[in-house]
Amino acid sequence: MVEIPTGDAKRGLGAGEWQEFLPLWLQKDWGDWTTYGGGGYWINPGPGNRDYWFFGWLLQKKLTEA
Repeated sequence: MVEIPTGDAKRGLGAGEWQEFLPLWLQKDWGDWTTYGGGGYWINPGPGNRDYWFFGWLLQKKLTEA
């Protein structure tokens, strides 16, 4: 994923640089249950910015057919 800078970084509106996210996501379904998530690495250039890792995960259950 690529985020294009649209704000003026000098006014605190955005990073002022292109940002890239390199993800890896996984999903597993069994019966009424689903789990998915993953993470990736943000490449976040620009003065004062840092590159960083991001992770998240979800577990959900279907309660009704509706």
